[in-house]
Amino acid sequence: MMVLCQEVMMVLCQEVMMVLCQEVMMVLCQDVMILLCQQHTEKTSGGTITEEYLQQMLEQHQGVAADVASRTLSLAYTLLTKESKGLGLPDFPFDNLHLLMAILSKYPNVDPTRLIMRLYPYHAFLSHDTYKSVEEAFSAFGFSPSQRHSTASEVNKIKGVRPLHEHTKTVEVTLAVEGQELITQVTSGNSWGSPPPPFEFIPYHHEILTEMIQSHSVGDFCLIGPRGCGKSAVVAKMAHLLGYQTEPILVYQDMTARDLVQQRVTSPTGDTAWQFSPLVTSALEGKMVILDGIHRLHHGTLAVLHRLIHDRELQLYDGSRLLRSDRYDKIMNDNELSETDMRARGIYRIHPSFRIVALAEPQVLGASQGQWLTPEALTLFLYHNMRCLRPQETVSLVNQLVGDCSSPVEQLITLASQLSVSTDPALQSLAESLSLRQIIRIAKCFKAYPSFDLH
Repeated sequence: MMVLCQEVMMVLCQEVMMVLCQEVMMVLCQDVMILLCQQHTEKTSGGTITEEYLQQMLEQHQGVAADVASRTLSLAYTLLTKESKGLGLPDFPFDNLHLLMAILSKYPNVDPTRLIMRLYPYHAFLSHDTYKSVEEAFSAFGFSPSQRHSTASEVNKIKGVRPLHEHTKTVEVTLAVEGQELITQVTSGNSWGSPPPPFEFIPYHHEILTEMIQSHSVGDFCLIGPRGCGKSAVVAKMAHLLGYQTEPILVYQDMTARDLVQQRVTSPTGDTAWQFSPLVTSALEGKMVILDGIHRLHHGTLAVLHRLIHDRELQLYDGSRLLRSDRYDKIMNDNELSETDMRARGIYRIHPSFRIVALAEPQVLGASQGQWLTPEALTLFLYHNMRCLRPQETVSLVNQLVGDCSSPVEQLITLASQLSVSTDPALQSLAESLSLRQIIRIAKCFKAYPSFDLH
């Protein structure tokens, strides 16, 4: 009995020590981050941050407040220090700061905190234990990531979209940004008149679509959210609003760079040749590519996208090249060549309307396959986190799409919401089968067959 008691006491002591060690590490991480912020704030006030770089950024992006730009740079430098890396924090995507400044220049009312989180979505790649360290750094420079933003109607909303001249490939979008109306022009596609997708707005959809259009106006973006939260439906609605023809590409784990860019095919006569992938064809035609499941893609394959996203250029396996539209036009005009001549030389023009939208699921911390949101991946896109709809939001959406939401469907919605927050893997798997798409289908069954048995 004494031996058993001793063993039990040893196990309890070990568990207590593990909990204490975790708490001590969290406190140490927070203290180190606070110290780093204090040191960097002192250096900033002393002029360590290059004034030339700050001034250049302000000149390139008119209308951006100097204070916001300075504080953003200070936070970026803090998250790039060796000490931050020692805490396990990935590098801040410093080279993408110009995208943040471009959005602030176009949409002055946007909360800069939310913009920074599009560059550095730490909720998607850090554990809850290390949230506090990053939030301390945000707070030290006057940003409030923990502040809850309302999704009340009219605060962030798409009020209207009006196509402009066909040759310009732009649309005029009227947005409500933080309660203030703003009219801007963004790049559009050339596919108008197609039937709209089955989609009804709720305040949260207005908010996420407003932010997606802001990111679309400056580059490519990625939408991160759990399976079944409605990512595909939201992107399809945005594409229809902007007149885009979409090209969905389902990404799988074993996909290679050849599968993504250019494939080897055999003709009916037995000859082999290179064939453009849907990604390359979409780049030439100005479509919106939807990379569904980019979190599954191997890091080596993902690296192929870097040059296409950052420079809008791509070297193909058959020796031909895709060039950004302005560079293509300059080469053609300077050398007095025709489009036929350029194609004969293996040079192709990327359409200026071409866009990439990636869909991904949040990474599973501690997973055997590793983390997909690496420092290299952070430089590719602006990231938007999309949550699952709350039960009352889902009920409202079902009422708009189907009609009156019956009592069994409301119970199913409540059950799905409870399962989605469970930490049990089996219950989480069950929650994934009760996606928003499946709930809408079940609601339609109840609408058509009122005596339908939920069980």
